[in-house]
Amino acid sequence: MVQPPSALQKQIAQVNHLQAGLKRNRWHNVRTLTLVALRLSGAPVMPSRVKRSNFSEEWSRLRQSCGSLYYLIGLSRFMNFCSHRGISPAEVCANTFHDFQHQLEADSIVRNPSQLYRTTCRLWGYASETVEGWPQVRVEVEAATQNYSFQWTTFPVSLKKDADAFLSFGGNRDIFSDDYVRSVRPATTRNRQKSIRQMATALAKSGVPLDQISSLECLVRPQNAQAILKFFIDRAGGTPNDHVYSMACLVRTIARSWVKNVADHPKLDKFCRAIRDASRKKRGMKERNRSRLRQFDDERNVSALLNLPRTLLRLAREQDTGTPIAANFAVYAAAIEILISSAIRIKNLTGLKLGQNVILPRDRKAGRIVLWIPEEDVKNGSSIEMNFSNQTSQVITAYVDEFRPKVSDVQSNWLFPSPRGQQRNINSFSLQISKVIKRHTGLVMHAHLFRHLALKLLEKDNPASAEIGRRFLAHANIRTTLNSYSEGSTAGAAEHYENLLERKRGTAGNIGKNGDRQ
Repeated sequence: MVQPPSALQKQIAQVNHLQAGLKRNRWHNVRTLTLVALRLSGAPVMPSRVKRSNFSEEWSRLRQSCGSLYYLIGLSRFMNFCSHRGISPAEVCANTFHDFQHQLEADSIVRNPSQLYRTTCRLWGYASETVEGWPQVRVEVEAATQNYSFQWTTFPVSLKKDADAFLSFGGNRDIFSDDYVRSVRPATTRNRQKSIRQMATALAKSGVPLDQISSLECLVRPQNAQAILKFFIDRAGGTPNDHVYSMACLVRTIARSWVKNVADHPKLDKFCRAIRDASRKKRGMKERNRSRLRQFDDERNVSALLNLPRTLLRLAREQDTGTPIAANFAVYAAAIEILISSAIRIKNLTGLKLGQNVILPRDRKAGRIVLWIPEEDVKNGSSIEMNFSNQTSQVITAYVDEFRPKVSDVQSNWLFPSPRGQQRNINSFSLQISKVIKRHTGLVMHAHLFRHLALKLLEKDNPASAEIGRRFLAHANIRTTLNSYSEGSTAGAAEHYENLLERKRGTAGNIGKNGDRQ
């Protein structure tokens, strides 16, 4: 039986031309030849976007009328699809787009069918508004992600007021009191507000009428708390995890410090213990991270990642025309270099400020940059202080002196400002870092995996380095290091890791203006 192209979609999407040891153009040829082989085997293969000779006369005229290369490239696959089916521009309707989506998912090997479909619908809508004579058909598309939680306006106003009062409540600071509440960071307050809304949504989806969810007292009643926690367990695949445990702890905290219904405390304590014990079996490194770390069993992959910042810096200098495009290479060169050398969290990376967290030396050629992140800005309350190596300092200095002024015209002290001079969005910056790494090395890597990689390299160099790893990652408890990262003064641990990186990289020398090693 001939397999449809959809059977290959996910497998091909996960492979990069560098991983296959091929050049980019050769990889495109391999994909094209794969489609040809599928057609010859009798598999239903969707027409590609490059067969312009297959366009009907009506579609050819419409293409010529738009003039924009953006539309020509983005809509050519849809135009070829319609031409192949004998559908004229005037006959295009919502069902045409739905059929196009179905064939993308079933009969093509495009990297992301859902994203391509959404882009096609949006481009068609823009063309309908801006190109004279374009068919006036609009198709609404859903966002790539859908939030399951309801907005605050869905619930009674009293719930939001009660939640705000709890979040602004200072709590009892007497450490010997039964209702003692320790102070929390602003980020924790924001996360709790989001979690309360999610818990209210879970309770509503468990069958409790919305008008009855009017206060936090409603959420922490044992029967309602059980329904909320069961909802999150089901979302986690039927097995409690750390997220469910954090929800259980928040329910208990609200009950103890705010609602103060003492009779319910033992039952809520029981829920927390049961979820904690059940989730312990799942503690440790996630299998997805474990599989991604296996890439670095190959020393060639380690070398490719460690030397990527210099490659990006060289590209930035080669393509420097005074525009932000070339400067972006240097942005990611410095960001990846800092992640390699310090393994800080992505939130701390986007929050770095010149002169405050990143202190440049007076002697830019021989001095070393100091990284300082105070305890109130670190997740576990442990400050981070380290001196970057000469190689790392050179990469960061080159970015700051040569390219950072070209990133944004707005004065800002953020190390990595957005084009508008603001702090970069954590999620989008992390995603872009992953894309840059995959494009230039073929490695599948996310920002937090640098922390796992640091321990992997330390342990490979010294199997008894768990304590060094704990200090380097600024973990308060070595169990966190062993359970979540490993299969163990911060400045001293960082020095040990920097020496390891320099040995891995070899003799690199100084960075010249042309990006060559001297």
